[in-house]
Amino acid sequence: MALLGHYIRFRSGTPGRCTDVALETVLRLKPAKRWSDKIGQNSVLEPRRFGKRSGLFSEKLYGRAGLIKSVEVSPAVKDAVLKSLKSSYGGLDKGSAAAAQRVGLGGKVDSWAWPAIGAGSGTSSTTEHILACHIGTRLFEIKYSHGACPTSGAADMTAACHLSYYCAYLVAAAPGLLPDSPAWTDKRYKEVVKDVKAALGKDDDGASESTAQRYEQLCKELSKTSRDEVLQRGAELGRRLVETYAEDEAAAWRFLADFWSEMVLFVAPSKNVKGHVEAMGRGGEFVTLVWALLLHAGVTDRPGTRDGSGVP
Repeated sequence: MALLGHYIRFRSGTPGRCTDVALETVLRLKPAKRWSDKIGQNSVLEPRRFGKRSGLFSEKLYGRAGLIKSVEVSPAVKDAVLKSLKSSYGGLDKGSAAAAQRVGLGGKVDSWAWPAIGAGSGTSSTTEHILACHIGTRLFEIKYSHGACPTSGAADMTAACHLSYYCAYLVAAAPGLLPDSPAWTDKRYKEVVKDVKAALGKDDDGASESTAQRYEQLCKELSKTSRDEVLQRGAELGRRLVETYAEDEAAAWRFLADFWSEMVLFVAPSKNVKGHVEAMGRGGEFVTLVWALLLHAGVTDRPGTRDGSGVP
């Protein structure tokens, strides 16, 4: 319906053959399965954690997404995204760049989300940005996984972790729905995962260590200058979170829930109709639902960027 509305609004102009084809495809589409109200989960630091043993059929039918486990979209996730949606797009003409600025992709590189580290800092792709922030979030989660999260922060923790894992899943399994070139995103992801394996060895689940030992060991290994810059940035982000919120874990999860819901809002707007149509054919993606919602509201470009590509 969102695509149809978009088509009608712009039909009097120059709709383009690709729009016609996309609409025709949607109208003929018979999804492989209905939307299951689930989101894929992926952990860069633990590549095997969310892996399935499904075999060839699932991969052939659903792509790489068929090889990755998913979880129910929790009320906490929905609430966080809706909260950010109201905050960012409550006044489209005034606040459309809010999401980009909050996640550090709106021209402000000296922020928590992208600290200056090493040569060439200050320039990054959305893919690298997501991976580094995901690693930082996971390190913070590991640091505080020894005890129960304060009740006031439980929902925020769920939202932050699930959305962080989901964005890492999009990089791994649905790069066509992200701003960067799908081929490049796939290549960059494989490079980062390869370096994670080189840094952590076979014992990448840390089962033999306490959470405190696990956190310290990961930070030490990922911070080495020989490691991929994304890993170095991720380790630094994790440290910043731990230092900044040492006395208030609940506040950290509230911040991270806002951050990752803003990230979903940043990557969702797109003119890549084909990619979202293909995702619908696999049963749909959570980000596609957000894309359709924003498209229905007339938002077709990523906020805070010159051309909607995700590059400030």
